[in-house]
Amino acid sequence: MDLEQVPSAGVDTASGDVVEDVPQALLNFRHSNPDKETDILDIDLVDKDDIQACAGYVREIYEYLLASEGKYQLSPGFLDHQADFTAEDRTVLVDWIARCHTRFNLANESFFHCVTILDTYLSRCEVSRANSRLLGIACLFIAAKYEQSYIPSLRHFVDALNQCELEYLPICKCQNPRSGACYTCSREAIIEMEETVLHALDFMLAMPTILTFLRRYARICEMKNRDRYIAFYISELTCLTTSMLQFKPSEIAAGCIAMSRRLTRKSTWDETLEKYSGYSEADTKKVMTEISTILKKYACSSKARYIRRKYSQEDRFYGVSIMIESVVNQALNLQKGDKPTA
Repeated sequence: MDLEQVPSAGVDTASGDVVEDVPQALLNFRHSNPDKETDILDIDLVDKDDIQACAGYVREIYEYLLASEGKYQLSPGFLDHQADFTAEDRTVLVDWIARCHTRFNLANESFFHCVTILDTYLSRCEVSRANSRLLGIACLFIAAKYEQSYIPSLRHFVDALNQCELEYLPICKCQNPRSGACYTCSREAIIEMEETVLHALDFMLAMPTILTFLRRYARICEMKNRDRYIAFYISELTCLTTSMLQFKPSEIAAGCIAMSRRLTRKSTWDETLEKYSGYSEADTKKVMTEISTILKKYACSSKARYIRRKYSQEDRFYGVSIMIESVVNQALNLQKGDKPTA
């Protein structure tokens, strides 16, 4: 599949840090009638006797999530007030968080929740580049507590922080400080940063993330494992850039599903996805255009080396990052071939 086949679209810039509106997807979702006799499959029917699947009110759950996600949406320029932390610094930090997340064998929910917590904090408070790794590991610690059944020991987070380059280490407050930070000082720094982040967010942690909708949409279209991992990989790459914040998490999730289906030569969208997501195929085109740009920028870049390395594992993730890299290289080579020679 050629990435250039993705239709182009304009870019809307959010006017403020928080977007409050009634999303069209929510209106479409409300107006769709789940009881109407159609040829569209009722995907929740199979779970009607499973009390853990919440099939009886899953529709109301996602209606609430669609309505609430806009309350937490940030503008792409949410880092403009930062004096010593840039969008490039954030890209490096998020990729490093992905490394720690994989190292601790945490659930995917913890990674996406961590990035959401991180961005919300950065939109409200200034942080220095030197303290960015401390902030990142504290956000991951918070997300793990929120999402995980089993939480790794704080020692694991301290060890990950202390293995960073010297410039990112917390200041050691011991009487005889060594080069770097000691366990005790780093442990106290993480706990202190955790408290700072939670107070800055007013302990409001129930933000919908990309994965909240991605899992639902993947189930709707009954994606096979490889296709689902392609969508997961793309969604993690979208976390590296602030440009995707012009879209809501549900929009990004829809775009990732559509791009995965396009890359695997399936129809981009169908009536079932439209019914259960509230998005039409036309709604996904603008997101896919931005995703196409992100793939060209990061699928072959060292800036996403830890995310790429994670999804290059053949036994766990079908080596989807290698496959995507091949597709991107083909698209870039075609672009170069189309340019007139001097």
